[in-house]
Amino acid sequence: MIFTGSTDVAKRINTILAARTDNPVLIAETGGMNAMIVDSTALPEQVCTDVLASAFDSAGQRCSALRILCIQEDIADHMIEMIKGAMDELMVNNPAYLATDVGPVIDAEAQENLLNHINTLKQTAPYHEVKVRSHAQGTFVAPVMFELKNLSQLKKEVFGPVLHVVRFAAHELNDLIDNINKKGFALTHGIHSRIDGTIDNITSRIEAGNVYINRNIVGAVVGVQPFGGHGMSGTGPKAGGPFYLQRLSKLDTWYAPKVDFPARVNETALNQVLSTAKALNLSADELRSLEAVADQARKNSLNEAYTVLPGPTGERNTLSWRAPHSVALYGGTAAASVEALAVLAANGITAHILPNHILAASADLFGDSLVVSEQAGLDSHNIIIALESMPSDEQVRLAALDGSIRRIIDATGGLDITRLYHEISQSYNTTAAGGNASLMASA
Repeated sequence: MIFTGSTDVAKRINTILAARTDNPVLIAETGGMNAMIVDSTALPEQVCTDVLASAFDSAGQRCSALRILCIQEDIADHMIEMIKGAMDELMVNNPAYLATDVGPVIDAEAQENLLNHINTLKQTAPYHEVKVRSHAQGTFVAPVMFELKNLSQLKKEVFGPVLHVVRFAAHELNDLIDNINKKGFALTHGIHSRIDGTIDNITSRIEAGNVYINRNIVGAVVGVQPFGGHGMSGTGPKAGGPFYLQRLSKLDTWYAPKVDFPARVNETALNQVLSTAKALNLSADELRSLEAVADQARKNSLNEAYTVLPGPTGERNTLSWRAPHSVALYGGTAAASVEALAVLAANGITAHILPNHILAASADLFGDSLVVSEQAGLDSHNIIIALESMPSDEQVRLAALDGSIRRIIDATGGLDITRLYHEISQSYNTTAAGGNASLMASA
């Protein structure tokens, strides 16, 4: 089953379906606190155009729409004034008229929720609101921009034409990225900069399924930018990506795509798992099986690999794979657990286990690849690797927890690592740079 909707609704349906054993569950959450980071080297006119399209097209009701605009303080005053001026030119009216820029939101409930948020935030934050210059009847919400003191003022996603702006100092960039990640959403993210190092730093740290550089962050194109997120913004493969149709099948093993840049295998962690396994009470056959699994893990890894996708002239599109930082292991024999641990270690993933797990007493020997956690440690992970059947009531309990929907990966027949990767689609507008700032700086 496939369901696409808001995070709250997706969670309720997932809780119901988790108890069913006759139906594979694929819940696709949508939306997020999508952000755009603009540094002092960005082209203001390009930023202004992309911000308006990202925040207010479709009345801000795209799941990829811009919610948080982060502007380096050195250019913030000028940039904000330019956006205000452009907002004043927006026409809010019936979409039947060609001159209309912003139409109504989807229904009266959405309008009421948005107006409640807007009216509440107006009490504490400076704002700029578009004047509605028509008398059209409908569920209209005038586009509005708020300037926040910090990201903590925004508690949840606001699904409509509402833009929240925060300023940041250059030295606060990494902290800003961390604070965006802490929101728990990971759908789309925008970057405007002419410094390659800044772009690389942000793209390597930000949690987002689709990253857009020097362009707007809406309107993913089929076959060019596979679309989807993770965390609280997605639970599975991207629509249009190489694993999407395979996720709808009953294949035991997914077929990996060809890549243009090879994966990075963590040989140090993998070799430590193999070395430690020899000290355990495993049979000769189990050790040979482990070696075979390790060899396959090296061949099958996609961690940090990428492929170049087709696209128009002036735009570079890539699809890459990034392993999650950690997962939880549930149950399993010693042999099955070590095999799963080898696959995870090869991809730089830390496995968390409960104190009663069969490997708990030996956890210290595996280094950073294995950590013993209390019950909360299992609950706090979005991905749980089940090496033995998990009772349906436990699945229902996990599905009902706050935060991201928990993905329970059936690994009773062995762990297929391709099911774990976060897919990252990156779209780079190469025509917008206005000159290579790094090259000019070195001249």
